[in-house]
Amino acid sequence: LITVLKNYFAWLDEKGYYSNIAIRLKKIKNPAKIVKDTLSKEEVDSLITFFDIKTLKGFRDYLILLFILVTGIRYIDISNLKVGDFFYSKKAFCIRIKGNTDFQGIHHIEKEIGEFLKLIPNNPEQFLFCSMNTKTYSKQLTARRICAIMNNYLTKAGLKSKRVSAMSLRHTAAVTLLTNGFTIDEIQMFLGHSKREVTELYSKFAGDELKIIDAPGNFLKTHFKKNK
Repeated sequence: LITVLKNYFAWLDEKGYYSNIAIRLKKIKNPAKIVKDTLSKEEVDSLITFFDIKTLKGFRDYLILLFILVTGIRYIDISNLKVGDFFYSKKAFCIRIKGNTDFQGIHHIEKEIGEFLKLIPNNPEQFLFCSMNTKTYSKQLTARRICAIMNNYLTKAGLKSKRVSAMSLRHTAAVTLLTNGFTIDEIQMFLGHSKREVTELYSKFAGDELKIIDAPGNFLKTHFKKNK
């Protein structure tokens, strides 16, 4: 509506019919909000059972889920992960994410990462998560494809809805990190939010709505404890 008014009064002013009184009109920005629900502990536990980790594809998908739940990093960052992005720094298991500083919050899934690295080509430039539809494990999974894979598992688990999607996994990670001692600034870095106010929304979400979700997933009960 604002755009229509501005264009209309600009036309009136151009024709000399009326001065452009709408020149200073600005669109009102909608307040940031979380549009997807998080998953409860029971829902995450149920979701995990649908991953067949005995197959390479199932193990790949399971590791993707772990990355999301443990770190909350963006799907594009997961898509761009390469074998050479993992390293040790002062005995801490780390990952280098493009655009961010070295991230040390993955030591809880170091074992799973190590096992998966043994199953794929040992090439530093090799993408970590690739398609299984080719003869060689080399075609990078896009962020969109990764979202689709997670949505497929959510559907199988009977959890997919208008309020629950692949993005809910990132929200779940954010709230869990927050309720286990991580600061807003740290979570902002993990999730890749450009504005702090977006990350701050999780404070209300965790306190008023979830009442602390007790680290969703039995295996995450210890994963999300911040190192002292």
